[in-house]
Amino acid sequence: LLLFHKSLRRWFSVLIHDSNISEEAFQEFLLHLLEKEIIEKSEASSKVQLFAYLRTCSRNFIKKNYKKWSLSDTVSVDGHPEAERTGRGDWLGFSGINPIEEEMQTLFDREALQQAILSLKLRPRTVVQLMLDGYKHSEISEILGLPMGTVASDLNRSREKLHAILRAHGVDL
Repeated sequence: LLLFHKSLRRWFSVLIHDSNISEEAFQEFLLHLLEKEIIEKSEASSKVQLFAYLRTCSRNFIKKNYKKWSLSDTVSVDGHPEAERTGRGDWLGFSGINPIEEEMQTLFDREALQQAILSLKLRPRTVVQLMLDGYKHSEISEILGLPMGTVASDLNRSREKLHAILRAHGVDL
């Protein structure tokens, strides 16, 4: 579990769409693993089973808490109230406002990329996220239970859509 902790947390954030809520949900997920003694079992099992279990737990969390929270709530980024944005996940590592003017374009590019990825449907967005996490096509196929051709197709279509969205926002590629 410790080997996959960072990837599990990041993928949970992708599925939940909000870093504050996903942290609460991820803690609930880990607690559930401990209570059911799944951690000991998962050490011997593959990471695929762990990711599949995470996906199931995230769906259950969303169903259970759907009316408690809204994705349109605004949150401040890293304590900077001037950097308020909608409460969507910050899984690409957006780290808030950088006061150095040369790096403002980089921050805009990151935010634009993050919003573009979040605009993708769940399956293509998940494929892109897993690819960004360094997984190979075959591993993504196994984790999501999809044929390799579908993974490659989703990734290709996602890249094309992301390029179009970013070009429309004036981001140089």
